[in-house]
Amino acid sequence: MKINRSIFLADFIVERLAASGVTDVCISPGSRSTPLVFAFDKNKKIRKHVIVEERVSAFFALGLSLYANRPVALLCTSGTAVAEYYPAIIEAFQSRVRLVIITADRPAYLRNTGENQCINQENIYANHIRGFFDPGLTELTHSHFDKVNSGLQDLFSSQQSDNPGPVHINVQLQKPFEPDHHTDEIDEKLFEKISSIGYSITVNVTKKSPDKVYPEKINPKRPLVIIGRLNPENLLIPPLIDTLSRSNIPIFADVTSQVKYSGIDARNFIYNYDTLLRTEAMKRIINPDLVIHIGGPVNSSVLIEYIRGLDCDKAAINEYGERVNPAIPVSATYRMDPDSIIDLISKFSASDESVNVKPVLTLVDGRFEKMKTEIIGNGGLNEPGIINELIKYLPGKSILFIGNSLPVRDLDNFGTHAKKKLKIFSSRGASGIDGIISTASGVSSGANKRVYLVIGDLSFLYDISSLIFLKDQKIKLTIIVINNDGGAIFGMLPVRRYEKQYLKYFKTSVGLSLRKLLKGFVIPYQSVNTYKAFIPALKKFSKGTGINVIEVKTDSEKSKKLRELIRRQSADDQASIPS
Repeated sequence: MKINRSIFLADFIVERLAASGVTDVCISPGSRSTPLVFAFDKNKKIRKHVIVEERVSAFFALGLSLYANRPVALLCTSGTAVAEYYPAIIEAFQSRVRLVIITADRPAYLRNTGENQCINQENIYANHIRGFFDPGLTELTHSHFDKVNSGLQDLFSSQQSDNPGPVHINVQLQKPFEPDHHTDEIDEKLFEKISSIGYSITVNVTKKSPDKVYPEKINPKRPLVIIGRLNPENLLIPPLIDTLSRSNIPIFADVTSQVKYSGIDARNFIYNYDTLLRTEAMKRIINPDLVIHIGGPVNSSVLIEYIRGLDCDKAAINEYGERVNPAIPVSATYRMDPDSIIDLISKFSASDESVNVKPVLTLVDGRFEKMKTEIIGNGGLNEPGIINELIKYLPGKSILFIGNSLPVRDLDNFGTHAKKKLKIFSSRGASGIDGIISTASGVSSGANKRVYLVIGDLSFLYDISSLIFLKDQKIKLTIIVINNDGGAIFGMLPVRRYEKQYLKYFKTSVGLSLRKLLKGFVIPYQSVNTYKAFIPALKKFSKGTGINVIEVKTDSEKSKKLRELIRRQSADDQASIPS
């Protein structure tokens, strides 16, 4: 029978992608990837998303995988298109998101020869992937395809294990690429033998008993639990929140941990720790004899400094056995599956001393929550206030994607507590400001639901091309752009004292008119300058499909002074607490 060997290889690979749990692929056009495009088109188990620009496509795939918690494939042609994926791959690697990067390539013998659109793609993402596989040039032998099959099995088994992350398949393809352009005759029996090569992946998950984890401190007298970033779809979250809410242990939970907006209002959940820990009085009151850090990193540098200064045992516990913050010296790092983490926390029994600490913490936390809300509410239009108005508006079970730089810090430090369940997504792996719109769009596509994205103006401009390339995707995205005209977060740092250098090299005011810009994109847009106008705009843009934008222009210096005022008044309030 007659076949095209490039098409035959592409079909073989795509069938195994589907068998490995891939249900979505984001495809960017290109000639060298033609056989793989035809293979994906033929496979009815995999949804196709055609996104012209590779950078946007990669971040969109990142969002899809973030929401679905399963592998999502990317496909591009050879050359510089491959490099466009890299920023999203870095974020996926840091956040342990399962992307399957498929790059079409010219034959290896053409590398370093001056061949057009040919770069060295061999393990190009080496520092930010879990595995790499290149099947080599296609040989129409059973042994070659058996090698390809084994390579794919090993690659996907490693990705599906307890060390998830992106993997890379580089596929060398030779012309012709079209399915009706035959290149070889193959015996039908050999064709069937190759096509029927068995394929299965192995999932290896490490489980460790909590009894072997911390025997000498399994019953601490004054434990403190810190919860860092957790993906909203992490199976650990519901039992963890339930277990902790029924304990007497003080809980400091980062806003990306899903605890703050879990819908559970437990008295031992301390939401304003970043501000409270700025005073010596609260540090003395908490005084833990064991700190357990569950999950990923936290945003609060104040909390990190506090933990670093404690003279007690500190342990990091997560599913991967990784040290989540090198700034915090821990006694040990433990790798545990979700069930074992819950078992360990359940064994902690708080003593009378711990119970006595809790009411003081709860009292001060509650007083600060009330004071913070009043100051923000009476401070005119300000950046923390915009986020709080959004939190109050959002219906339960809404999806909020919080942008990097100031938005995530304002939500973490000044976000109002609301007894409602929200899913909080973020790009805090590498914490870059690139690709945020595309990633949030991917989350919306995966959820088939509206996503509310809060983002700064520079981050918005970094990813503005996504508004063109994602218009045909079925998404519902409302973008709230907090426009303080540049890099206002640098105004929170010591460099702000150097006015000339700060304005020239850090603040970097852009001064663009989003109204005029978005008119060219034909994107629904509204600018608001009061809270009273903000809520009607949200209601109007919460209907229908597609992308819409609400711009809120703020005064970064005014918002900075408001944050400082809140912290000063908190310190004054805590001064009355007895030692």
